[in-house]
Amino acid sequence: MDDFWKSLTVIVALLAVWIAYRNFAVSRERFRLDLFDKRFKVFEAARHLVSQALNAGELKRSELWAFRAAVIEKEFLFGDAIVEYLNEMDRHAERVYTLGIALQPLQVDAADPAQAAERQRNQKQFMESIDWVAEQIRQLHTRFAPEMRIRSRGLL
Repeated sequence: MDDFWKSLTVIVALLAVWIAYRNFAVSRERFRLDLFDKRFKVFEAARHLVSQALNAGELKRSELWAFRAAVIEKEFLFGDAIVEYLNEMDRHAERVYTLGIALQPLQVDAADPAQAAERQRNQKQFMESIDWVAEQIRQLHTRFAPEMRIRSRGLL
């Protein structure tokens, strides 16, 4: 009878270990899914910013600030490459916004070569930034994909 209780104790202990391991595996997978969800929101914000810039040919202040608010936690969610990419996207988006304002129809003295030259520089920089942003519609998936994959170890 003593052997029965010892065997039962071992079986219960093994069952407890198995249940604890399964709970650990479920928690780890839940963490991965939560991390993916947070990362995907950043990806969506970047995609939305690019779409807005391409659709309108400009950016509004509210769109720029919405992007900045959505990616504020980027350093905690992504590696250095994505963080720098998002910072670069922010710099170009800010240039699109500020130069878009600078290029709005104003009274420009056509006889003043300095004003004409400044307007040309602004137009060139605006187009460079818009072109850069336009290229990102192709780059977003490539840049984000390595950090967006959910790697399951088949524990569930």
